[in-house]
Amino acid sequence: MANVPSVADLVRQIEAHDASATSAVAALEDRCLVDARNRTLFDVAILADNSEVIALLAADPNALGFAAPLDAKLEDPIKQAIQMCAVEVPISKLETYLEDGFGMDLALGRTPLHTACRAGNANVIETLLGAGAKTGDKDAIGLTAPELAFFARGDAGLRDFLAAFERSGQAQLPVGKRLLAETLAYPETMAQLLRVARLDAAARCLLFCYRCAWLDADAVRAMLAEGQDPNKGVTAELNPLWEVCTSAMLWSAAIPGGLEMAFHYTKYHGHPGANAVSFDNDLLNEDASNFGKLFAEAERKRKALARSVEAMTLEPDAERQVIERRIALLDVLLDAGADIGLARNKLHSNSFDDLTLMKLGEVERHLKQRGGGGPPKKKRKPAAATQWELVGETGLSTEYWPDEGSGGCLRLVLHDSYGPVDGVTLSVRLSRGKAKPSGEWRELKPVTETLDVEGEPVPRAELVEPVYGETPWEAVYELSLEKANGANVLWIRLDHPQEERLRGELDSWKFARG
Repeated sequence: MANVPSVADLVRQIEAHDASATSAVAALEDRCLVDARNRTLFDVAILADNSEVIALLAADPNALGFAAPLDAKLEDPIKQAIQMCAVEVPISKLETYLEDGFGMDLALGRTPLHTACRAGNANVIETLLGAGAKTGDKDAIGLTAPELAFFARGDAGLRDFLAAFERSGQAQLPVGKRLLAETLAYPETMAQLLRVARLDAAARCLLFCYRCAWLDADAVRAMLAEGQDPNKGVTAELNPLWEVCTSAMLWSAAIPGGLEMAFHYTKYHGHPGANAVSFDNDLLNEDASNFGKLFAEAERKRKALARSVEAMTLEPDAERQVIERRIALLDVLLDAGADIGLARNKLHSNSFDDLTLMKLGEVERHLKQRGGGGPPKKKRKPAAATQWELVGETGLSTEYWPDEGSGGCLRLVLHDSYGPVDGVTLSVRLSRGKAKPSGEWRELKPVTETLDVEGEPVPRAELVEPVYGETPWEAVYELSLEKANGANVLWIRLDHPQEERLRGELDSWKFARG
């Protein structure tokens, strides 16, 4: 039996384009091997641009989808570290930050397609896609291959990926909100992306708001005809009715031509870059001796941006046409069932009431005529409520909702800023006044469990893919109270199979009965 070369020998042969490398790899029963630097054989071949070994490995389904495994102990620390350093172009900044914290040659769970996108090798990308490489797999940072292509090389990197994808023959590219959001500032790239994209629900909501912001009535009608719900996924940032009124997202995202489209919003709020003085900290000398110079230059830029907005004008006829387009598209959305009350409640303040101050009073009056004027309706409130901080970012909120009689519903909401807290059992006992509680503990029934995904509560059971990073979570438990039992003090017991700090009884809570 011939000697099998070591992984280190195989790596050297592949990097050197040794003629024996291809046959040596072909002879392996298992080609999912990792070297001392956490690189797979496929990674090495891609980085060395060894086309023969790449072609061989691309024909192996196991190697095509294999990624050097991430140390399980580092998964949570890496996720927390990512929150401290933005995912932005170039991705090398974040990669360096992670390497400084967790060591060089850190495995980031990247498939061969990820590696090819990080390297910007369009030919290899096309080869892998043609072999059936999956585009939806995420690395440890939470990036798919096309997202990594963008964050590695910017708009050019994504264009190269999309061109390779179209040539590869794959049908549709799964696209989420993050990737679509990055293309908004690049209209040609966005059009190229949409030709091949299969948008998820969050991305469709973003695209719908984008079309509304540009007052693209035909595109808005087309999306409504395809089943887009104007009330789905509405948040402060993704608010179709608000975008029709103001085109605010074009202003905040600095989209080319956006300040002019959002003329009234821009004149009211000023240039988005003129509200603060900022510069790249990487430009600072070690002793910060150039701070004054950098600050002065940043201040000059800020003032120039402010003057550019002051100089903006809009001819009366053009202004009239824009307002008429806004009103016409408002009717399209409202006729499709858009809820102005929902749109108001999702904004951080009663922003709709500022339309007149933006010189969009005609738009505000039209909303009132359509039944959308005035402040938002008051929400029903519980008769009593309190909350406790438990462990770290875990908390418990308690509410009592009376019914028409003397009974009601106890609602306990367990929440955590970082993610789910599984395995908790909640039970209660009731007493009257200062009397000690008697009877059995009554376990509450879990009603809902949601995760806050990009500002929108999503039922945990409906999540298809894992959520990366800090993801606020809450679980709602309820218990019906019998009428006329007279109890007005609640005793709460928590139990958890592993976490001792989530075991025990909370202080009694006195609440008024209806």
